[in-house]
Amino acid sequence: MNLSSLIRRKERILKKRAYQMRDILVLKNVSLGEALLLLDYDKYHVIHIADENLKILCEVTEQQLMDAILAHNAGKTLEEVFIAGNQPGNSPRF
Repeated sequence: MNLSSLIRRKERILKKRAYQMRDILVLKNVSLGEALLLLDYDKYHVIHIADENLKILCEVTEQQLMDAILAHNAGKTLEEVFIAGNQPGNSPRF
């Protein structure tokens, strides 16, 4: 899937007014670019970021993932962008 398809997805969701979702569990050491490659064309995604014990540390939407890729390097890990320095109860930073 390419980035323009993800960007146009918002238009499709607004037009349809409902859209299928998919949850994905990824480890915190996965890069932003690797996480992007896991997304399907015709679904909206919520990404659950977990540690090595499979404890969920954070949840982000695909839109938050795309915003993070635009703001950071796609080689940065999910942990570096969404978890490092984040206090419990705070929303992810990007």
